[in-house]
Amino acid sequence: MNNSKEIAIQRAEKRIIAIKRFYSHLRLFLICSLLWLLFRFFLFDLLDPKIMTQPFVKWLNWNFYLLPALWAVVLLVHGLWVFKKPSIPFIKRWERKKIQSLLNNDIRKKEL
Repeated sequence: MNNSKEIAIQRAEKRIIAIKRFYSHLRLFLICSLLWLLFRFFLFDLLDPKIMTQPFVKWLNWNFYLLPALWAVVLLVHGLWVFKKPSIPFIKRWERKKIQSLLNNDIRKKEL
């Protein structure tokens, strides 16, 4: 009974850490995207007109919008992983084996 309670506490702590990391990732995404787009709309005109050819501007525009879009997809996957945690059998088996291994190591250390 005590081991199952400890395992439940460890899982809860692990989940809290994962959620905190997701929110840190979200905060970083919002700050960087805002700065990225502000740079695009306000500082873009300060670049040297000689290098601002039509193909270069088109390439730059794609990159300015594609980077936050791709990052948003990664953030979405991260959020789904943290909050919906897909049940992948390999990962579940590995977690159970690892928990059992760590518990066995703790028991052996206490016996010595």
